[in-house]
Amino acid sequence: SQVRSEDEFYTFALLSDIHIGDTGANALGRARSAVAKLNQLAANASTNLQAVFITGDLTNSALPSQYETVHQVLNNLTVPYFP
Repeated sequence: SQVRSEDEFYTFALLSDIHIGDTGANALGRARSAVAKLNQLAANASTNLQAVFITGDLTNSALPSQYETVHQVLNNLTVPYFP
């Protein structure tokens, strides 16, 4: 078997249904926590995190202010993201 160097693989993360605007579920706090954790992973060279994909509902009610908050939270990611 061949030994692979670290630059021959990559990692991506998946977030789903972050529902920004759902105050009962503390969606904003959970999203911020997830972004912080993903940034920790991205800072670890051995993880080689290259991107974050976000699926499902981004907001709870599709209000413009909720989408603005989504944008503000996700822009804190240190790797590219794709909603």
